[in-house]
Amino acid sequence: MDMDKDEVGEAEDLVEAYWLQVDSSLSRLQILQERIRNTEHLVNLDLDSKRNALVALGLAVDLLLMCFEIHMAVTGIFGMNLTSGLERWDPYALWGVSAFGLALGLAALTTAALYVKRQGLLFLPSFGLTPGIGGG
Repeated sequence: MDMDKDEVGEAEDLVEAYWLQVDSSLSRLQILQERIRNTEHLVNLDLDSKRNALVALGLAVDLLLMCFEIHMAVTGIFGMNLTSGLERWDPYALWGVSAFGLALGLAALTTAALYVKRQGLLFLPSFGLTPGIGGG
């Protein structure tokens, strides 16, 4: 087979044109793959943020429930049919024990909330009580 130089040059030009097209397509696919990877990272960050917000909400609800559980435990113990010495103040004893339990629960809630806020585990608004960011 005799091929002249023009035919070989033409074949080389065709192969080079196809090579450039394949190289261009490959670079486009690599850019697209990088964009997909970046979008996936952004979605994962957003999901992590939402998960952290749910964990923080769960922690806040648990702290609030702790307040009520302490109150219920104190009131339940003194509300039993056991002799405790508080029977003398019959109309006011239950209210006093309930108030004591509520105060104890609120003190535990405040202590836990301050600890959580100082450790940076949960964002609790300051309601303008302490100067901070955004407090005018």
